[in-house]
Amino acid sequence: MYPAKTTKQSIVFDKKLMSEYLAYRDSTKRLASVAGLWPRENPSHFYRSLPYVSVLISLGMVFGIAGYVRQHLNSVALITKGMSVMTSFLSVALKVVCIMSHRQELIQLHQMLDGHFWTLLNDVKLSRVVLNRVAAFRYLSNLLTTFLVLASVTYVVIPIVYVIQQHHHQVQPVKYILIFPGVYPWKIPANGLVYRLHYTFETAANVCLTCVTAGADSLFTLYVFQMMGQLREMAYQISHLDYERDDAKRVIRNCVLRHETLIKSRDILDKIYGPVVLWVMLTNAVVLCSVMFQFTQMKHISVFRVTFLTAYTMLKLTQTFMYSWAGSCLIEQNEDYKTAVYSSKWYKNKQFMVSILIMLSPKALSLTACKFSTVSIDIFSMVLNTAASYFFLLQTVHDG
Repeated sequence: MYPAKTTKQSIVFDKKLMSEYLAYRDSTKRLASVAGLWPRENPSHFYRSLPYVSVLISLGMVFGIAGYVRQHLNSVALITKGMSVMTSFLSVALKVVCIMSHRQELIQLHQMLDGHFWTLLNDVKLSRVVLNRVAAFRYLSNLLTTFLVLASVTYVVIPIVYVIQQHHHQVQPVKYILIFPGVYPWKIPANGLVYRLHYTFETAANVCLTCVTAGADSLFTLYVFQMMGQLREMAYQISHLDYERDDAKRVIRNCVLRHETLIKSRDILDKIYGPVVLWVMLTNAVVLCSVMFQFTQMKHISVFRVTFLTAYTMLKLTQTFMYSWAGSCLIEQNEDYKTAVYSSKWYKNKQFMVSILIMLSPKALSLTACKFSTVSIDIFSMVLNTAASYFFLLQTVHDG
């Protein structure tokens, strides 16, 4: 669990872990910065405006898709198609609002976690300890981004391919479709200026959807990983503590203060991401159900349509798993820290008994979805079960 003697092989391994973390943090920073969500102390006016642009564009898409759903209330298949996309844009608006309404707290959280984490990485003994599991966190973040990009590119390409096919088969007049299903109060002439403006607007909405989703979700897991790293540091310090040494009180005091900081970080993360996790729990089950239903209703198999539905399904599964698995990892790491505290040889020195009992007394360091449910892997299984139940109910309603 803890680093052994320094060898050439271990140095190479430590550099690999470091490069994994730097790549993970840099990719998260780039994605969040494009959407204006990465915490900066003195952002420019342009950077401050980016989140508001994302919200306006997303709400504009919600308006158009709501018109599409309202027009096809007699078709279960078309309603599910529109609702699955509309919930994604509502998710974008919710994430941006939650993060922007707590911008100062997010900056405080970033200073408490990211700043101290850099200090830990500069310690040769602790770098390997705190970077444990970094490859798994980076892999999930990359997987989410890959599925997002694949689904977004497929969505943008489908109208272009549809027009090319019509020209190839000499279909007249050529029908121009938009990227997302939408109905607006005004007419959109085929291949005119209004159509091109709409296509550009929906392409921008697609970019916002990709950057906000990937940036906000990866930012959540990054902060959870940094909290886990600090818990590993504390467990390492306690496990290697000699209670007979003069600095024993200082080490214990630092661990207590660091734990208080983590509790404060947990509270801020709960406040910012609690509504987001609850929304993911409630909507991803419905979205997965609607995507499965669209699969069963396909009369003509299109490569692009199948690619999009597959990527979209994997995206929602990965997103749900990321949140729930990160919460479980934090709970598990907190239990490992308490085990390290309890297993240390504190019982041989009575003056430390009170301090150790205080360190063991706090409740589990866990995240909650608006205090509705603990964020853990149980959420993932619950969403899958709910999606299956909704799917069979939807099939029954459609057949009826």
